[in-house]
Amino acid sequence: MNNYPNSPGHRGIDTSITAAEITASKQMTRRQLVLEVIEAANQRGAIADEIARELEWAVYEVRPRTSELRRDGKIADSGRRRKAASGVNVIVWVATKREGEENSAETSETPHIAKGDSASPPSPPSRRPTAPLSTEEGGNA
Repeated sequence: MNNYPNSPGHRGIDTSITAAEITASKQMTRRQLVLEVIEAANQRGAIADEIARELEWAVYEVRPRTSELRRDGKIADSGRRRKAASGVNVIVWVATKREGEENSAETSETPHIAKGDSASPPSPPSRRPTAPLSTEEGGNA
């Protein structure tokens, strides 16, 4: 059964189907590991770089898992941003609800904002400046 993007795709060939089945089981395990790191971060949340560092993975292995977890309603955008290793502000992910817990990202009170976090999401694209901003030292962004 080919249910892409909800499960790994295949071309209907026996070897492709087998590879998709193996990938699907690994995907669930990897997704659970990412969720556990985000849950452990509590309301501080975690960015993909932090998750990758904790799991000793490449960041490109984390991002698809966060997309899947968001799609499944297990994590949410906290509305805060932190700088990634690339220097770009990225989403701080928080768990929406842990097993047996009542509070969720949508209903929790104002979360703790860690150093480097931005308290609100970026403005819509139409309000963003078009020229690059310079740093306080006068260098380029």
